[in-house]
Amino acid sequence: MDANCDWTLDHSGRVTWGRAGPAPTALEIWDAEFGDVSETSKPSSSLPNLIFSPAFLRLQVVVKRSEDGAAVAKLQATGDAPHVAFHSWPESDQVTLESRWFPLEIDELRAVQTELKRHEIELDSPLSAEQLMWLYWESGLDIEPPDFSNSDDLKLAKSHYYAPDLVRASLYAYQIDGVGFLSSRVDQGMGAILADEMGLGKTLQVIYILARESAARRGPALVVVPSALLTNWSRELQRFAPLLSVLTHQGSKRSGDPSRLTSHDVVITSYDVLARDIIFLEDIAWNLVVLDEAQYIKNPQASRALAAKRLTRRVSIAVTGTPIENTLRDFWSLAEFVAPHFLGSLRSFEMEFPDEVTAARGLARRMKPLVLRRTVEVVARDLPPRIDIPTAIDTGESFGLLYESVRSSLNDIPLAIISKLRQLCANPASVDPAFPAIQSEFPKYDVTIGILSEAFERHSKVLLFASYLGALDALAKDIQQKYPAVFLRVLDGRITAADRQSAIDEFTAHPGPGLLLMNPRATGVGLNIQAATHVIHYTPEWNPATVAQATARAHRGGQTAPVFVHYLFYASTVEDVMMGRLDSKRTLQDAGVALESDGPTNVQLLDAITRTPRRIKDDA
Repeated sequence: MDANCDWTLDHSGRVTWGRAGPAPTALEIWDAEFGDVSETSKPSSSLPNLIFSPAFLRLQVVVKRSEDGAAVAKLQATGDAPHVAFHSWPESDQVTLESRWFPLEIDELRAVQTELKRHEIELDSPLSAEQLMWLYWESGLDIEPPDFSNSDDLKLAKSHYYAPDLVRASLYAYQIDGVGFLSSRVDQGMGAILADEMGLGKTLQVIYILARESAARRGPALVVVPSALLTNWSRELQRFAPLLSVLTHQGSKRSGDPSRLTSHDVVITSYDVLARDIIFLEDIAWNLVVLDEAQYIKNPQASRALAAKRLTRRVSIAVTGTPIENTLRDFWSLAEFVAPHFLGSLRSFEMEFPDEVTAARGLARRMKPLVLRRTVEVVARDLPPRIDIPTAIDTGESFGLLYESVRSSLNDIPLAIISKLRQLCANPASVDPAFPAIQSEFPKYDVTIGILSEAFERHSKVLLFASYLGALDALAKDIQQKYPAVFLRVLDGRITAADRQSAIDEFTAHPGPGLLLMNPRATGVGLNIQAATHVIHYTPEWNPATVAQATARAHRGGQTAPVFVHYLFYASTVEDVMMGRLDSKRTLQDAGVALESDGPTNVQLLDAITRTPRRIKDDA
């Protein structure tokens, strides 16, 4: 090179050639500085304050979050350079960063620039959902999605997305992060899978999003749930977001008028009704469709899965604690609902992601932008030592008719009638052998199995309390067949105290999931079972002390993990009356007021006897 060369830096940090003629390329500068050439003056001698780096600089496109929460594409230097984000494209094949000169892979840079422009992506401009999906899954670029675990994003979630007045509840910190994650996806028109573990409040987080979308007047939302949980969802919406207009679309007299549905903020329906009414429901332009217990669509060929994916919607949210129950194919079906086509066809997916650990990790990375999963262990510091989860269960048509038939035919003293109805709600076959078995069209059994399945998936241990031996035996027989590897014992008055303690010791020592089925009165005191982190009250009790003592088997001094306590009861039955009394007595006792009698009042007895099960005969 010419000994009189004149190297300078312009305002943008590029190296420029001062003599007449074209500026040298990065390769010429590299040759002058590092190549085997005999030159009287190299660039470093003309620019003594500039350090020349021999490694070619690679630039990658990354996704960042702007101050207003929108996803934007930026250019970032990688390799030996500092991690610096560029807000515009370099105009030459060389840059300087912090007084260091780097040559660029200009051909690769131009290829990326051309491809992004083809998808109308500009640096530092908000990305649409389609553009963001393309970057993540189809561009082939090394894209790292925004991570809500870092402090900047947590701050953004609290300040930009969370408005405490939207729901009547105080959210834990991880739930605020969750609604921030969901809000950002919904705002961008993207779907999401909320896969938090059981007991972490997935329903409340979704209700927050429903309230937020209603406040923004973006249109009606459809929530699809297992039929047994219709009443529970209705009650939770009334409890946490009472200002929302909610319609339950279920029953033989449900409306076929789209305007009736779209005049409400939220429409709740079941998977079965969704499949039957899809021709009607798919014609409605839903702003948001939520699938609760979304593992119900894990079989992509099932009618409910096909129906869910036919719905016209702006945004899809799948809610499940078990996104993968058997194979990775389960997850494909959920993803196809949340983000259609982005995992390709089922055939190509199964070829790319066989049921292997390496493939599962690759799938997790690809779906990271759309999946939020927190475990109890991760958020344990945020949780209270005990979380109560009352669950109102719809009787369903079959059991509802059976309950009403038995209720209307009984002619005895009130306590005897109530005892018979309680026994019916626990195990119909124990009332009359001609009645259906406990697992046959019995919604409470389905809810129980759902809780157990998720607990066993996490290798958790469970205590289940039921007042009737017939229910305990029927549950034990069926659950042991369904989960043969699970440690299972029945503890009641038929078992000696020594044998009970021996069984508890085995239960505690067992390395995998376990279940103890117990009578609350026979095992309510004197036993410590701290290995359990889930308690299921399968049958309600009149006396809150009985319930408290049974719960205390797991939730007591020395327990280091949060305990989740599930209260299962049939809506609009004797069990509903009992749960109402239990709540009122607990409130009085917490306030320091002791009641003289543990028995039900005459008014409660009358209410329990006359209560007709709600089978959702019409839109409610």
